[in-house]
Amino acid sequence: MLSLPERWLTLDEAARLVGRTPRTINSWAAAGHIRVRRTGSGRRFEFNELLDARDAARARREFGNWKPGPGRPPHPARPQIRTLLAEGQKPVDIAQQLNCSAYLVYRVRRELKGTT
Repeated sequence: MLSLPERWLTLDEAARLVGRTPRTINSWAAAGHIRVRRTGSGRRFEFNELLDARDAARARREFGNWKPGPGRPPHPARPQIRTLLAEGQKPVDIAQQLNCSAYLVYRVRRELKGTT
């Protein structure tokens, strides 16, 4: 595997790169999702880790951290959950496979039982 050299960005550069606010970058650093290097002129954030953190945040938003709200579409994993439940898979296994919450899987299962 090719190892790319480390590239360290300022807070503003990091925020622009991943399309988030500086506050979000700081919260990722505080949570340990990305490394921080302190310099005399501020803090620096590693380029590749920022991209990985951005992609992980997208995945959480897409499947695991989705919250319903007025006017929001149903969770994108619902059709897959229905199919896997119909095949007889366990809810916990489905949640792990789709990287979504077990609560969502149980909720879909409850909805399906209510319609039969």
